[in-house]
Amino acid sequence: MDYIEMTGKTVSEATEKALEVLGLGYDEIDRKVLEEPKKGFFGIGSREAKVAVFKIGYDPEKAKAEEAAKAAAAAKKAAEEKAAAEKKAAEEAAKAARKAAEEKALAEKKAAKAEAKKEEKAEKKDFKAEKQHTKQSKPEKKFDKSVKKNAKKETASTAVKPEQTTAAPVQEEAVPKAEINTDKVFEDASVFLKEVFATMNLNVEIEKQDENGSQLYLNLTGDDMGVIIGKRGQTLDSLQYLTNLVVNKGNSPYVSVHLDTKDYRKKRKETLENLARNLAKKAKHTRRNVTLEPMNPYERRIIHSTLQSDRYVTTFSEGEDPYRHVVISPKYK
Repeated sequence: MDYIEMTGKTVSEATEKALEVLGLGYDEIDRKVLEEPKKGFFGIGSREAKVAVFKIGYDPEKAKAEEAAKAAAAAKKAAEEKAAAEKKAAEEAAKAARKAAEEKALAEKKAAKAEAKKEEKAEKKDFKAEKQHTKQSKPEKKFDKSVKKNAKKETASTAVKPEQTTAAPVQEEAVPKAEINTDKVFEDASVFLKEVFATMNLNVEIEKQDENGSQLYLNLTGDDMGVIIGKRGQTLDSLQYLTNLVVNKGNSPYVSVHLDTKDYRKKRKETLENLARNLAKKAKHTRRNVTLEPMNPYERRIIHSTLQSDRYVTTFSEGEDPYRHVVISPKYK
């Protein structure tokens, strides 16, 4: 210990107490009187002396500054660790939500398929029974030759020639197109996304950016949007996938909801276009195929679209999702 504050009836007494605790002599310390002793009136208002005793060469102000800096660094580290833990928890929550939704969608698809098969089987059975009933209940008519001959003549004489028949044109009823209610879709999407963001402890604003027929574009704004985007936009894509499942469940016609934040989609598109051109140059010069990293269908389409007019390379996709990727191949090897 290099520093201590001590009290006593006198300054000397306080100093000696401090020396005993520090285990130092008078020639090894510096002293600073913090408070002078006060006798008071009949003991009222009296106070003891207070001194700061520290080893020679020790700077109390510098030591306090260093301690404050250490405390600030520790607080910063703790905050960073907390932020990292929250980010990881958010990513895991989004991943779990996506997995649960995919499992639910698969189960619903299987159940719908089984129900369709069941209904088809029942319809076939009913049709077969009805056909058998009709066959059994059909009356048998017996005509002799003369009756048949007379009936044939009568029919021929009273028949109307084709050119004399005037058929009224049949007007087909126009089936009204189902109206798209983007306001309801936006409301359903907002409710779902707010629940997800609340689970992730994120404060995110959702606003309608644009709408075009069956396309609805939503923009997300908030403080820590990096968590929403995720690695190469995977979290944002997952949220978009889940949102489309929710808003289109039991609704018709289908509405495609697109999520974006901080113009990520536009920036990602420009990045992929530049990447496609650079790798196309590489494929031309090396005359070898260049394989890109696995991408979702939207990003693969950007690569194909960017290089579709290039005279020297062609593109194709191979592999199975989620590992399906684009290959850029030179036309002249």
